[in-house]
Amino acid sequence: MIAVPAALTAGVVAWLTITDEPESGATAPVRVFNVEEGCRKRGDRPPGCSIGLAINPRRNYDAHNVVSHRVWHGDAVNADCILYDGDEVTDEIGTKSTRWYRVRLNDVPSGHAWLSGIRTRDNPALPTCVL
Repeated sequence: MIAVPAALTAGVVAWLTITDEPESGATAPVRVFNVEEGCRKRGDRPPGCSIGLAINPRRNYDAHNVVSHRVWHGDAVNADCILYDGDEVTDEIGTKSTRWYRVRLNDVPSGHAWLSGIRTRDNPALPTCVL
């Protein structure tokens, strides 16, 4: 957070606060995308087609760094900010991304987890996350 002078009138300085922290309550929906066509076409939700959400987007994205909540192709999650320099994730066809969305969840202790940008085709306008 940075405070900068916003205006100077009659010797009085007003301060404007600039922060990258998202405003409370401000979210944008992000739809989950699974590059595997066989999973996209399924009507059921088999575990093998689920996508894990990370605990920490800067740590290696593996089984030790995911919350218990799973998502499937087509699910919508509410994101409140975006991180551009997280762990690089490569999907099943070789596309890479270091972008991560912080998504709100009611069923995990922290109240949020992280969806890799490789797992969505959406690009909502969101503030940058501060970690």
